[in-house]
Amino acid sequence: MLVLLRSITQCEGHLSRSREDTAVLGKYYAFQIINIFLGSILAGTVFRYVILGCSFNCLTNFCNSILSQLVDLVLSPGEIVELLALHLPQQANFFVTYIAVNSIIRHLMALLRPVDLVLTIIRLKFAKSSRKRRYVHCRSIQCR
Repeated sequence: MLVLLRSITQCEGHLSRSREDTAVLGKYYAFQIINIFLGSILAGTVFRYVILGCSFNCLTNFCNSILSQLVDLVLSPGEIVELLALHLPQQANFFVTYIAVNSIIRHLMALLRPVDLVLTIIRLKFAKSSRKRRYVHCRSIQCR
């Protein structure tokens, strides 16, 4: 996704790399808000509405019931606000879990730096002398 956003931003003709990076991150942030927040709210609400209003007798009846529920939503747009008000609190659990897991994993990965950890272990294994081991340790903590 970031590669696509970077190529789009490069076509805009920014004068510096830092402004280009800022524009890419702004677009990515907007995409995340739309995708995670609005997309999951609307999809979850419509899914709950359609599934709760459907009968599960057979596949044909199920598909017809889903289509009729979606047609009812399209024909009466005022009902969408009521539908969101009814089903939106049920989506709160997803967002609390998403934010908690995302922040915990992101901070954990920033602390562990797993790629650097694995590379340091591999370099230490192949370092023959103590001088090379010191260089590996110094390189792993950026003390040059």
